[in-house]
Amino acid sequence: MPIKDINDHCYRWSLRARVTHKGKLVFFETGTAGCVMSVDVADAESSEIRIVGFGENAKRLSSEIEQGSVYIFSGNSGVQRSKPAYTPYKSNWEIKASKTMEIKRVEDDLRIPNVFLKRTSVLDASKLSQETFVDVIGGVMWIGQTNISPKDSGAFMRRRMLCLSDESSHSIDMCLWDSKAEDEGSEIEDKLGRGERPIVCVKGGRISDYNGKSISVTGGSTLL
Repeated sequence: MPIKDINDHCYRWSLRARVTHKGKLVFFETGTAGCVMSVDVADAESSEIRIVGFGENAKRLSSEIEQGSVYIFSGNSGVQRSKPAYTPYKSNWEIKASKTMEIKRVEDDLRIPNVFLKRTSVLDASKLSQETFVDVIGGVMWIGQTNISPKDSGAFMRRRMLCLSDESSHSIDMCLWDSKAEDEGSEIEDKLGRGERPIVCVKGGRISDYNGKSISVTGGSTLL
Protein backbone atom coordinates (compact mmCIF):
# COMPACT_ATOMS: atom_id res chain seq x y z
CA MET A 1 0.00 0.00 0.00
CA PRO A 2 1.19 3.58 -0.56
CA ILE A 3 2.69 5.29 2.47
CA LYS A 4 0.21 8.16 2.08
CA ASP A 5 -2.65 5.75 2.86
CA ILE A 6 -1.21 4.57 6.18
CA ASN A 7 -2.99 5.77 9.33
CA ASP A 8 -3.87 4.52 12.80
CA HIS A 9 -6.95 2.71 11.46
CA CYS A 10 -4.73 0.32 9.50
CA TYR A 11 -4.64 -3.01 11.30
CA ARG A 12 -2.64 -4.81 8.63
CA TRP A 13 -0.26 -2.84 6.45
CA SER A 14 2.54 -3.55 3.98
CA LEU A 15 4.73 -1.10 2.11
CA ARG A 16 7.58 -1.24 -0.37
CA ALA A 17 10.06 1.53 0.37
CA ARG A 18 13.66 2.66 0.24
CA VAL A 19 15.55 3.50 3.42
CA THR A 20 16.49 7.15 2.90
CA HIS A 21 17.94 7.71 6.37
CA LYS A 22 19.24 5.24 8.93
CA GLY A 23 19.75 6.74 12.35
CA LYS A 24 22.17 5.57 15.01
CA LEU A 25 21.39 3.06 17.71
CA VAL A 26 21.18 5.27 20.80
CA PHE A 27 21.46 3.88 24.32
CA PHE A 28 19.85 5.67 27.26
CA GLU A 29 19.18 5.33 30.96
CA THR A 30 15.96 6.80 32.33
CA GLY A 31 15.18 4.64 35.31
CA THR A 32 15.93 1.53 33.26
CA ALA A 33 18.50 1.14 30.50
CA GLY A 34 17.29 0.88 26.92
CA CYS A 35 18.00 1.83 23.35
CA VAL A 36 16.16 3.43 20.45
CA MET A 37 16.68 3.73 16.73
CA SER A 38 14.70 5.06 13.78
CA VAL A 39 14.81 4.79 10.00
CA ASP A 40 13.07 6.98 7.43
CA VAL A 41 11.64 5.27 4.36
CA ALA A 42 10.08 6.55 1.14
CA ASP A 43 8.05 4.97 -1.64
CA ALA A 44 7.60 5.54 -5.37
CA GLU A 45 4.87 8.13 -4.74
CA SER A 46 7.27 10.44 -2.90
CA SER A 47 5.68 9.78 0.49
CA GLU A 48 7.82 9.28 3.59
CA ILE A 49 7.32 7.75 7.02
CA ARG A 50 9.49 6.97 10.04
CA ILE A 51 9.87 3.53 11.62
CA VAL A 52 11.08 3.67 15.22
CA GLY A 53 12.14 0.75 17.39
CA PHE A 54 12.95 0.35 21.07
CA GLY A 55 15.01 -2.29 22.84
CA GLU A 56 15.41 -5.49 20.83
CA ASN A 57 13.39 -3.99 17.98
CA ALA A 58 15.89 -1.12 17.76
CA LYS A 59 18.78 -3.60 17.64
CA ARG A 60 17.00 -5.50 14.89
CA LEU A 61 16.63 -2.36 12.78
CA SER A 62 20.30 -1.61 13.33
CA SER A 63 21.47 -5.06 12.21
CA GLU A 64 19.03 -5.77 9.36
CA ILE A 65 18.60 -2.40 7.68
CA GLU A 66 21.00 -0.87 5.17
CA GLN A 67 20.60 2.75 4.09
CA GLY A 68 19.69 3.08 0.42
CA SER A 69 18.26 -0.43 0.08
CA VAL A 70 14.63 -1.29 -0.72
CA TYR A 71 12.52 -3.44 1.60
CA ILE A 72 8.99 -4.67 2.05
CA PHE A 73 7.87 -3.80 5.58
CA SER A 74 4.72 -5.53 6.86
CA GLY A 75 3.02 -5.50 10.22
CA ASN A 76 -0.10 -5.51 12.36
CA SER A 77 -1.00 -2.15 13.91
CA GLY A 78 1.86 -0.08 15.37
CA VAL A 79 0.85 3.09 13.47
CA GLN A 80 0.91 6.13 15.76
CA ARG A 81 1.01 9.90 15.57
CA SER A 82 4.35 11.31 14.46
CA LYS A 83 6.33 13.86 16.45
CA PRO A 84 6.61 16.97 14.22
CA ALA A 85 9.37 18.46 16.38
CA TYR A 86 11.61 15.53 15.47
CA THR A 87 10.42 14.63 11.97
CA PRO A 88 12.20 16.59 9.19
CA TYR A 89 9.43 16.12 6.62
CA LYS A 90 5.64 16.29 6.51
CA SER A 91 4.16 13.09 7.89
CA ASN A 92 1.22 12.69 10.25
CA TRP A 93 2.12 9.14 11.20
CA GLU A 94 5.02 6.93 12.17
CA ILE A 95 5.34 3.18 12.71
CA LYS A 96 6.46 1.64 15.98
CA ALA A 97 8.41 -1.50 15.14
CA SER A 98 7.39 -4.73 16.86
CA LYS A 99 8.88 -8.21 17.01
CA THR A 100 6.19 -9.41 14.57
CA MET A 101 6.98 -6.76 11.95
CA GLU A 102 8.31 -8.40 8.80
CA ILE A 103 11.33 -6.96 7.00
CA LYS A 104 12.18 -8.39 3.58
CA ARG A 105 14.92 -6.97 1.40
CA VAL A 106 13.98 -6.86 -2.30
CA GLU A 107 15.58 -5.83 -5.57
CA ASP A 108 16.29 -2.17 -6.13
CA ASP A 109 13.40 -0.08 -7.44
CA LEU A 110 14.59 2.73 -9.70
CA ARG A 111 11.24 4.50 -9.31
CA ILE A 112 12.24 5.45 -5.77
CA PRO A 113 14.95 8.15 -5.52
CA ASN A 114 17.59 7.94 -2.80
CA VAL A 115 16.35 11.17 -1.26
CA PHE A 116 13.30 13.42 -1.58
CA LEU A 117 13.94 17.14 -1.23
CA LYS A 118 11.76 20.19 -0.79
CA ARG A 119 14.62 22.50 -1.58
CA THR A 120 14.86 25.97 -0.09
CA SER A 121 17.39 28.55 -1.26
CA VAL A 122 20.02 29.79 1.18
CA LEU A 123 18.40 33.23 1.03
CA ASP A 124 14.98 31.88 1.98
CA ALA A 125 16.47 29.59 4.63
CA SER A 126 18.02 32.61 6.34
CA LYS A 127 14.52 34.07 6.79
CA LEU A 128 12.98 31.01 8.45
CA SER A 129 12.19 30.87 12.15
CA GLN A 130 14.18 28.89 14.69
CA GLU A 131 13.62 25.11 14.85
CA THR A 132 12.22 24.97 11.29
CA PHE A 133 13.41 22.00 9.22
CA VAL A 134 14.91 22.84 5.84
CA ASP A 135 16.42 21.12 2.78
CA VAL A 136 19.26 23.01 1.08
CA ILE A 137 21.90 22.44 -1.60
CA GLY A 138 24.99 24.60 -1.94
CA GLY A 139 28.73 24.89 -2.33
CA VAL A 140 31.04 24.89 0.67
CA MET A 141 33.09 28.10 0.90
CA TRP A 142 35.13 27.12 3.97
CA ILE A 143 35.11 24.69 6.87
CA GLY A 144 36.52 25.12 10.35
CA GLN A 145 38.09 22.69 12.79
CA THR A 146 36.21 20.30 15.05
CA ASN A 147 35.45 21.67 18.52
CA ILE A 148 33.99 20.08 21.63
CA SER A 149 30.77 21.53 23.08
CA PRO A 150 29.22 20.56 26.45
CA LYS A 151 25.60 19.37 26.67
CA ASP A 152 23.15 20.08 29.47
CA SER A 153 23.46 16.43 30.51
CA GLY A 154 27.17 16.89 31.17
CA ALA A 155 28.21 14.94 28.09
CA PHE A 156 30.18 16.46 25.23
CA MET A 157 29.50 16.65 21.50
CA ARG A 158 31.74 17.41 18.56
CA ARG A 159 30.77 20.33 16.35
CA ARG A 160 32.21 21.82 13.18
CA MET A 161 31.20 24.96 11.32
CA LEU A 162 31.20 25.52 7.58
CA CYS A 163 29.78 28.16 5.26
CA LEU A 164 27.37 27.28 2.45
CA SER A 165 26.33 29.42 -0.52
CA ASP A 166 24.15 28.89 -3.58
CA GLU A 167 22.88 30.62 -6.72
CA SER A 168 20.84 33.06 -4.59
CA SER A 169 24.20 34.81 -3.99
CA HIS A 170 23.78 34.44 -0.24
CA SER A 171 25.59 32.31 2.31
CA ILE A 172 24.72 30.77 5.66
CA ASP A 173 26.70 29.07 8.40
CA MET A 174 26.11 25.37 8.92
CA CYS A 175 27.00 23.34 12.00
CA LEU A 176 27.87 19.65 11.71
CA TRP A 177 27.29 17.75 14.95
CA ASP A 178 28.73 14.58 16.44
CA SER A 179 29.96 11.98 13.91
CA LYS A 180 29.11 14.21 10.95
CA ALA A 181 31.68 16.73 12.21
CA GLU A 182 34.43 14.14 11.80
CA ASP A 183 33.21 11.86 9.00
CA GLU A 184 31.54 14.08 6.42
CA GLY A 185 33.45 17.09 7.75
CA SER A 186 36.80 15.45 7.01
CA GLU A 187 35.70 14.55 3.47
CA ILE A 188 34.70 18.16 2.83
CA GLU A 189 37.99 19.43 4.27
CA ASP A 190 39.98 17.07 2.01
CA LYS A 191 38.16 18.28 -1.10
CA LEU A 192 38.74 21.91 -0.20
CA GLY A 193 42.39 21.09 0.36
CA ARG A 194 42.59 19.75 -3.20
CA GLY A 195 41.20 23.00 -4.55
CA GLU A 196 37.70 21.65 -5.13
CA ARG A 197 34.48 23.32 -4.06
CA PRO A 198 32.32 20.55 -2.59
CA ILE A 199 28.58 20.61 -3.26
CA VAL A 200 26.55 19.31 -0.34
CA CYS A 201 22.89 18.42 -0.02
CA VAL A 202 21.23 18.61 3.39
CA LYS A 203 17.82 17.14 4.12
CA GLY A 204 16.27 17.92 7.47
CA GLY A 205 18.68 20.58 8.67
CA ARG A 206 17.30 22.62 11.57
CA ILE A 207 17.34 26.42 11.65
CA SER A 208 19.11 27.89 14.69
CA ASP A 209 19.34 31.51 15.88
CA TYR A 210 22.28 30.86 18.21
CA ASN A 211 25.05 33.38 17.42
CA GLY A 212 23.21 34.40 14.26
CA LYS A 213 21.21 32.40 11.76
CA SER A 214 22.63 28.96 10.94
CA ILE A 215 21.61 25.43 9.98
CA SER A 216 22.28 22.54 12.36
CA VAL A 217 22.98 19.15 10.80
CA THR A 218 22.28 16.55 13.49
CA GLY A 219 21.89 12.78 13.66
CA GLY A 220 18.38 13.08 12.24
CA SER A 221 19.59 15.01 9.19
CA THR A 222 20.79 13.50 5.93
CA LEU A 223 23.99 14.96 4.47
CA LEU A 224 24.99 14.02 0.92
